[in-house]
Amino acid sequence: MTIDLYRLNGGPPEELPAIAYTADGAARTDLANQPASLVELGYVLAPPKPDDTDAQTAEWDAEAEAWVMVDRPPLPQPPMVEPVPMSLGKGEFLDLVLSTGATISQVRAASDDALMADFWWALDRFYSEIKRDHPSTTQGLAAMVALGHITQAQADQVFATWPVR
Repeated sequence: MTIDLYRLNGGPPEELPAIAYTADGAARTDLANQPASLVELGYVLAPPKPDDTDAQTAEWDAEAEAWVMVDRPPLPQPPMVEPVPMSLGKGEFLDLVLSTGATISQVRAASDDALMADFWWALDRFYSEIKRDHPSTTQGLAAMVALGHITQAQADQVFATWPVR
């Protein structure tokens, strides 16, 4: 159902009020059925408002005194959710290191290296999961690089290909 819109003294189109008052304060009601009251109060029928579409909405252009179709603003984008690195089991971590081209012999040599004994002891004793950004992980891989067990490129690849959710 289309509702007629009216302009009051050149203003923007709007629905008629339930009650309007004349210059001398007299109340007028049921304006849609009282053409004389509309004229007395300064209301004139406005051009019909075009239907809005999915892409555009009708807006009143006061300067042109006409309805114009205006593009709707784009819908807001959902907030970006940063991927969260998954925790890996020890076997999954080993698979990830091996996926970089490192060999099981290189990893075994690192585990036998006396300079890395504390790292492997703590990993074995206290951690059931390995977290990508945990200091033990970052420092452990850095030590493997520094001691020549894996390359920096391999360590970088471990971080770059770490599974996320």
